[in-house]
Amino acid sequence: METRYVSPEKFSKVSKGKKITDYPNEWIKDVNGIRYYIINPEMEYKISEIEKKSYPWYLGMTYESYSKAVKEMFGDDDARVFVLECDWFPTELVAGVTNGRYCNTSSLSRKTGWIRSFGTIELFRAAKVEEAITILNKHGFKFDNAQLKIAAIYGKTE
Repeated sequence: METRYVSPEKFSKVSKGKKITDYPNEWIKDVNGIRYYIINPEMEYKISEIEKKSYPWYLGMTYESYSKAVKEMFGDDDARVFVLECDWFPTELVAGVTNGRYCNTSSLSRKTGWIRSFGTIELFRAAKVEEAITILNKHGFKFDNAQLKIAAIYGKTE
């Protein structure tokens, strides 16, 4: 089934006069064989940077080891890792699938810098996180690039 992410306004336009299939989650609806994920306009978005001391917890290696791995694999000099977080994150927009699972070596994941999901947060390489934000915002999400710049400067969001 095709999936689309839309604002409430756009959904009311595309569904006008059509049979709608409802689900217990009020933000998911089907219309004419297309599943619509309606983006809650009240959703909060957060962007932050992982502290170097937290790399072993999130990535299973120290900052120094991760820095070497990123340089070897992607040619990136910047080993910072950013966290994108919202109430309902569309991982499939930024992470490719290999063998039925999200994979950080797929072409889409390499393009967006997606590393992995960790509970309710998504981890991204610094060199590609802006591409991920662009893709997400193109689909109706509202991540603020200014928050990314603040996180990069201060190591956290304010």
